[in-house]
Amino acid sequence: CDGAAGGAGSAGGAAVGKILAVVREPIWVLAVSCRPSPSRVTHRPGGPASRVKRLRRAGFSRKATALPGPACPPPPFPVTAPAVLSRAGGTGQVLGYGCFTFSIGAAAVWGPSFLQRAYRMQLSDADLIFGGLSVVTGLLGTVAGGTVLDAATRALRGDVMSASLLSATLLCLLCWPLTLAAFWVTDYSWFLLLISAGQCLAFATFTPVNGVLLWAVPPETRSISIALAVVGMHLIGDVPSPIVVGALFETSLSPNAVMVLVMTWIGWAVLFWGAAFCVARRRRFLARQYAVALARHEYWSSGTDSPLLHT
Repeated sequence: CDGAAGGAGSAGGAAVGKILAVVREPIWVLAVSCRPSPSRVTHRPGGPASRVKRLRRAGFSRKATALPGPACPPPPFPVTAPAVLSRAGGTGQVLGYGCFTFSIGAAAVWGPSFLQRAYRMQLSDADLIFGGLSVVTGLLGTVAGGTVLDAATRALRGDVMSASLLSATLLCLLCWPLTLAAFWVTDYSWFLLLISAGQCLAFATFTPVNGVLLWAVPPETRSISIALAVVGMHLIGDVPSPIVVGALFETSLSPNAVMVLVMTWIGWAVLFWGAAFCVARRRRFLARQYAVALARHEYWSSGTDSPLLHT
């Protein structure tokens, strides 16, 4: 019995020693031992090796997929600025942004004065009402603009730039008649209803407009795109508009007529953004046609299947 117990004890100690030895092994040894054999990876039909061979036969090489080296310095501003403005209707985007800001900036500056003149309100009350409407409609409009942009992107199958221009054009087109009607009516209740809806759509427009300024250009020129848009927006937008509206208020025109004239400027934004959308869609169509033609050329010249035919 003692011998049997001793043998069992020695066998148990050996098993425990083996377990401890395995536990003390480095993690990388266990990982290497758990990997599948190379034969199961490299010789599996449709595996990575097969895909690499197919891509190499189609003309792809390891150099083409290598990581890029150090980034090149950006080109100078005189070279970058014309390229940004000519890319997918960049000039139309900036001009539309400036015209839109012309009307919105004038309404933001002279809106309380309009309420004071047209509805005989105290200026402090008019400031409070107009500011409160701007805060509420700004929050709602920003969320609505993002929702509309997501829906347009899905409808255009991931073409974010065209979806942004289309969303901005449609939202601005809906905002335009509402703001015109808000400053045309003489009833205060109708004014509040129409200006609230118009401001909500106006704030919703800023979401796709700011997005297209980034998606229309390569990443290395996005700062130039934003800079040009901001300069153009202020130059033809909210810098001269308060001066023009102040001069119009000094004439014999009524406050309603002055603000209606200012809101008509939004129509130029609809025109410019619509033209930029048409340019963006045409360029995307031509790029797709070029990709298909290139894939067919590679197919007939090499006699092998090209991955571009399946994209």
